[in-house]
Amino acid sequence: MFAVTPKAALAAALVAGLASVVGCGQVLTSGELGWVGGTARPSVGQGPVHVQWTERLTEPGTGSYQPVEHAVAALDPSHDRVYVGSSAGSLWALTPAGTKIWRYDAEGGIEAEPAVDGRNGEVYLGTTQGYVHALHASDGRVRWRKPIEGAIRNPPILSGDAVYVNTASDLVVAFSRESGEALWRYHRDPPDGFSLTGHAGMVLVDNKLLAAFSDGTLVALDPADGHVVWERDTALDLEEAPEGATRFLDVDTTPVVLGSSVYIASFAAGFYEVALSSDSVRARDAARVGITSIAVSDRARSTEGEEGFMVLASADDGVVCLAMPDRTQMWAHHVSRGAASIPKIYRDVVLVGENSGGFLALAVGTGQELSRVESGYGFSAEPAIADHLGFVVSNGGTLFAFSVVD
Repeated sequence: MFAVTPKAALAAALVAGLASVVGCGQVLTSGELGWVGGTARPSVGQGPVHVQWTERLTEPGTGSYQPVEHAVAALDPSHDRVYVGSSAGSLWALTPAGTKIWRYDAEGGIEAEPAVDGRNGEVYLGTTQGYVHALHASDGRVRWRKPIEGAIRNPPILSGDAVYVNTASDLVVAFSRESGEALWRYHRDPPDGFSLTGHAGMVLVDNKLLAAFSDGTLVALDPADGHVVWERDTALDLEEAPEGATRFLDVDTTPVVLGSSVYIASFAAGFYEVALSSDSVRARDAARVGITSIAVSDRARSTEGEEGFMVLASADDGVVCLAMPDRTQMWAHHVSRGAASIPKIYRDVVLVGENSGGFLALAVGTGQELSRVESGYGFSAEPAIADHLGFVVSNGGTLFAFSVVD
């Protein structure tokens, strides 16, 4: 089980002590880490999120370049392991207390969460240079390494004998977990004009591999051979755009499955509820555009959407919380510094980063800001959390380990 260690507790106490002596309007920094005291945000350094320790994964560089990190930590609580990469190309295996176990040089930027099979001792990793790496979890030794066309920015999906990977070039490939042999491929041609930089991840459920693409199509593939079970093109719901107008057709939200329904969002066509068994659209909110990610609470998953919450990150509205099952909007939190990262709901809080600001904890019932951590570079990466201990990589290349207390 992940737990706060004496080292972590000491770090938290040190942070609390330092924060208490910061004067009005002053900024206290140590490396990249900084808390602001006496500001208009009394939640800074307070609330349910407490930083336990930090570890520099890469140097942010100098000059006018604004660094961005999207790497997400993969957690294996049963083996007390944290696996995390960065744009520098190294994958680190750490203990929850921050002790380094091993490092693997992937020779390419890492922007996706690794896929971990703790039972079989395997880790699968994708890079922006277009390689899939299969590693031994115990020491990082390579099992196999295979090329794929396009940057990998989403976690691989594991089944009993296959690993499924999709790329930013709208390609899906199934590899044998044992040998790395390519089993099948599925590709969609990108749309004419411009697309957003993000890309939806995939979900394996009910013997269907759900994938969404930059042309606005949601596809259910047979995981055995890659043939199309059904597909839904959300671009068909759009009226013809005026000449010269730029409109993004992308479905960049990783599909969310609750019971017999799949939830996705097209950046231009709105928010959808689609039947898992077919391409039938059960509901569409055409006015809710600009959505970049969808998160749901554990309660929503356990009740198949009959209770709980759904949280959206929106380019227009910031962070939006909907109450299930009617998806009534409870609140919207405006992101004042940049755009919202992919949010995570953990118990009674929403954890989300501002890509030009702080890492926030919002009350899931009201949207009130409860905690804020500042890094100096912002947070674009999705947080990961298990057993009250979470991890998030800042744009400056620092891994923040934090606890969430009730």
